[in-house]
Amino acid sequence: MTNRDERIVRWDPRDLQALVELGQERRYRKGAFLMLQGDALRTVHLFIEGWAKVVLTTAAGHDVLLTILGPADLVGDFEALEGVARTASVVALEPVTTRVVTDEQFVQYLAAHPRAALDLLRTYIHRIRVADRRRIEAGLLDTPHRLGSLLLTLAERHGRPTAQGITIAIALSQEELSSMIGASRDSVTRALTTLRSRGWVATSRRSMTLMDVDALRTFVAESDDWD
Repeated sequence: MTNRDERIVRWDPRDLQALVELGQERRYRKGAFLMLQGDALRTVHLFIEGWAKVVLTTAAGHDVLLTILGPADLVGDFEALEGVARTASVVALEPVTTRVVTDEQFVQYLAAHPRAALDLLRTYIHRIRVADRRRIEAGLLDTPHRLGSLLLTLAERHGRPTAQGITIAIALSQEELSSMIGASRDSVTRALTTLRSRGWVATSRRSMTLMDVDALRTFVAESDDWD
């Protein structure tokens, strides 16, 4: 797997601090909604601590987990710029702290910080690349390869080095993993068993650790000749 689609846009610390100082602190308990799909209230959250999931509810009533958000991530920025209702719900996976600004404040902030506006544009390009890649993987890769690709992405964005490897300290259920890659829970269970048996991944109740990132990356690249 190449790293092109997995590059993370890093904001300049000075721009990030300016947004922190502009916002008001909000705290949310585990399971609380930061945003509700369809809500017309337009505010932008900058994550300071904790993790949350972005969930889209389809017309048929099915919940689809789109992505995971954590420290230094923004949510609500798209709606603030477009002037539309919330396109998805955001739910705290654990206690979460954010800094919140109104849509007007956010637009004014971007006008005053052109470097941040450019970084935000790069973030949108990154999101499009990742979404395109996920759609292609859903049609071309089997579940172990799709799961491996997702774990590499999560490790790149949210992982931290440990003595065992790269740990993703986010409590995601197998149902949530299956939703993110468009697979059944049973197939994700089997895929995890495969990755564990090869010594590439270790799982616990609240985290996953990539024990051999290079081997997992090579495994995913085996079916990546369309890239």
